[in-house]
Amino acid sequence: MTSGHDHRARTAPELSCGLPPGPDFTDLAVLAEELGYTRVWIYDSAPLWEDPFIHLALAARRTTRIVLATAVLVPEERSIMTMVSSIATIARLMPGRLRACFGTGFTARRALSRTPMRLDTFTAYVDAVRRLPRVGPPWWTAGPLACSTPPAWRRPVR
Repeated sequence: MTSGHDHRARTAPELSCGLPPGPDFTDLAVLAEELGYTRVWIYDSAPLWEDPFIHLALAARRTTRIVLATAVLVPEERSIMTMVSSIATIARLMPGRLRACFGTGFTARRALSRTPMRLDTFTAYVDAVRRLPRVGPPWWTAGPLACSTPPAWRRPVR
């Protein structure tokens, strides 16, 4: 019995690359798109690199197809409101092409002689970032956050 699918069919591998945010990022993202790459990952580690959101915005303006992704955003380097605003801005510049990925900050926090975030703190931060554009003020350790955002921004961050 067959399901009608040819299990021997092969799909082309997807190519991705990771790049540091810096003066060459945009040109390299354009080159990656021209070479057929699927995705470019940009690093986020404030003690080591420039701000990734600036470089994502520049690359968004010069590319049309390639997915730009963060590898990885570090909670607590930015307030929840700043993170949501940054993600929403880049998502508006390149609809459907941003992947905002988070991590516990192993490298960034070690560079500051700190340990990576605890998983419960990490999860609470990411949950708050995901909920804020959709439902309004999430509760966070500093109290409720209120956000009066334009309707176009009120969609979930994925």
